[in-house]
Amino acid sequence: DDIRTEYHPHTRKPPCVEPFSTFTHGNAEPTIPRPVGEPFAPFATREDFEFAELALDAALNETQIDAAVKLIRRIMETGAFSFKNGRDEPVVIKQGEKTFEYSMYYRPLWDWVNDLLHDPQLAPHFTWDAQRLFKYNGKNKEWVRFIDEPWTADHWWKVQTNLAVDGKPFFIILYADKTKLSSFGTQKAYPIIARCGNLPAHIRNSNGPGGGAIVGWLPIVNKGRSNAAHAELKNVVWHHASWKLLSTIEPHSKNGHYMQAPDDPDSLARIYTIVAFRSEDYDEALQACCCRGIKGAQPCPRCDMKRGTAHIYDLSWTLRTTAAMQGAYNTAATKETHKEVEEILQPLGIRNVENVFWKLGNCDPYHGSSFDRLHGCELGIWGTHLWAVSNYLILLDHNFIVLFRAVNFPRWPGLYHFDQVTGITFNDGYKFECLLTIIIYIAHNIVTPAVSPHGYLLLQCIRAFANVDMYLSLTVHTMDTIAAGRQELERFFRLLNDYIRLCNEQPDGREVKEWGSIIKLHLLLHAFDDVMDKGSTRNYDTKPNEKMHGVLKSSYFTTNYRNVEEQILQRVHILNVMDTIRITVNYCDELDQIDANAKPPELESNTQFEHVYFGAPQQPTTLAQVLQQGVDNPAIQALPVKLATYIKSNIFTVSDSLNFQIILRCVIILWHDLIREYRYMKVNFESRVDWKLSTSMLRCNPSFFGNPRYDHIMFKIIGPDGQPSFAIGEFVLIFTINFWEKIEPLVLVRSFDIPRGQHTHSTTDKNLGLFRVSMRSSSSFEVIHASSIVRGALAVPTFDRANDRFIVDLKDEDMFLRLRGF
Repeated sequence: DDIRTEYHPHTRKPPCVEPFSTFTHGNAEPTIPRPVGEPFAPFATREDFEFAELALDAALNETQIDAAVKLIRRIMETGAFSFKNGRDEPVVIKQGEKTFEYSMYYRPLWDWVNDLLHDPQLAPHFTWDAQRLFKYNGKNKEWVRFIDEPWTADHWWKVQTNLAVDGKPFFIILYADKTKLSSFGTQKAYPIIARCGNLPAHIRNSNGPGGGAIVGWLPIVNKGRSNAAHAELKNVVWHHASWKLLSTIEPHSKNGHYMQAPDDPDSLARIYTIVAFRSEDYDEALQACCCRGIKGAQPCPRCDMKRGTAHIYDLSWTLRTTAAMQGAYNTAATKETHKEVEEILQPLGIRNVENVFWKLGNCDPYHGSSFDRLHGCELGIWGTHLWAVSNYLILLDHNFIVLFRAVNFPRWPGLYHFDQVTGITFNDGYKFECLLTIIIYIAHNIVTPAVSPHGYLLLQCIRAFANVDMYLSLTVHTMDTIAAGRQELERFFRLLNDYIRLCNEQPDGREVKEWGSIIKLHLLLHAFDDVMDKGSTRNYDTKPNEKMHGVLKSSYFTTNYRNVEEQILQRVHILNVMDTIRITVNYCDELDQIDANAKPPELESNTQFEHVYFGAPQQPTTLAQVLQQGVDNPAIQALPVKLATYIKSNIFTVSDSLNFQIILRCVIILWHDLIREYRYMKVNFESRVDWKLSTSMLRCNPSFFGNPRYDHIMFKIIGPDGQPSFAIGEFVLIFTINFWEKIEPLVLVRSFDIPRGQHTHSTTDKNLGLFRVSMRSSSSFEVIHASSIVRGALAVPTFDRANDRFIVDLKDEDMFLRLRGF
């Protein structure tokens, strides 16, 4: 498990190999000195700060908190966080004989960069140089590269190679999108949000210091002219307005900016501001790349894909480049008539608009367009297309059965529990993601090849797509997972084309979609290239940015509803300031509470057992009472025998001559000893995805919020071949018992066999990627030690065999990889 790090040649650092246990992988917590002065500055007292913080958190309007707002303004006027740097400048566009003027609110992007560069609390978290990381695979005796953060991916390495030797890239990730502020959508916002790629994801994707910052507010062009004229005007305004924001970093993107070296205070470093890539949906990608969209000859902002071919996997397309697109634009600019201009630009699918990103150094707007899981997968291919088809084709004829299975789907942390699934629409990516998790398990035997060949093939498409989405969701990728993801992507397209062909050859009376026009299918082909170039998809996912829309909406309702842009931006700015002060205050509070003589917290020896924690304890009871209370439960009645089996196998050694009958008598002696039942368990385990600590929170409760909940676990066993293996268990009872002055944490489970070999799954299970486990017999119970538990497992009924379960692998990435042998 050693880790090998290769540094960019400009650093002149030799490769480094270190044990995994010492590899921090971005989790280091550097020591930060206590800030000089009072942490609540520029407020005069802590009480002033907390009063202002409370007023802002309440989201009251100016009239309601007039006194508090005046206090904030008075204090802010003399502090370092004044909004004086914010600007409102006109954007004037001439189109033909008409002149259009719009307001652009923005903060110079260099000011934002400069603030981050000089923030002492963020400084230790910056990474400046490209790295290539490898993990040693002892089984295959080879180094396997892995990618997560932007600096571990290929693009950062290429950019740094093109910089001066002393150059350090400051990676900027931009996001822009419209959102509704008012309930009826009459008032909209168009924020630009910036994030820093040099900071780790848990800081970069937050809304606090070092996280997303609203640096601009683009004008919204109201539609009132022809579609073509409106689209071009909107694109021109977008680029002219964006230039006001970007112009301050333009010289630093080409020549760099000298400042004290981040890793050597005695030398200078050359910081290059690089707009590396963007977090955006398809419509915003069209704006940023000046493309014409799905009706254009080449609707993809990334390549020269031809219209109508989105469903084809194995076509070869040429990537767009700044050199090619700018060259075409410059050639068109020499032409005298609109027809001549269109003859050059129309076949390329681009507009007659000068792209603002061409003015920046080390910036390619086409490469910068990134695949977005939210709009590409959850709300796109799945939510808009595959779900819409399956909702009609598969489910409506079996609405009651599907509803029953969905409502009774086992509850699990992070999984939305549906009370309706058919005949309704969602605009929430999270709910669509949860639908994708459960749909195969509730529909697998509703639609069979005999009942509906179309529906069965569509189910296979959905399962393959779900696998692709799971691979894209990984926070850490190895070359193996990327290769597996590409293979699954090819399988999805093959199945989709089989489905399209079947619908064309054997129409079933339902409308056939124009799959070749669904551009998001094609964009999926660029997804794994983005992972290689830019790191995991969370680096450019729009989800963290869209969460910031909530702040804008809550701020809107504190305005007087006139000229709301400036009022909202002022409030958002003050909220950011307050967040910064709050973090500083909390940090200083922690320092003040450190007591050199304080004893370390003691482990709760009665509830903490290695990596497993027992919670929700019940009153102590006897084994006899447990059996009496569970008189109608065969599993509970089997407890004495199973406990005796456990004692024989684990408490006594092989050399002990005690036979089973003697062990059973020992259990009888324990009949009146007290045991304690627990109804909650927390299991810590190392994730197969990022090798960090993950936690399963599990329940064994006869009435959890009014319903019984008995979760499943994966636990270690010795297989028939004598080798370590795994099994699945369903909770029956979690308890501790005292064996000869030693507390033993035990679990009574109903155990299931994990199938081995390639012939153990049915054809349907294989086609739909279902992982079936089977109970050995109706009395297949056993007592296991808590330390043998690996992690929790989400298991659902198969609805065809009472003693079988499906293990759900689409809810978390670790289980997804475990069941594939990674």
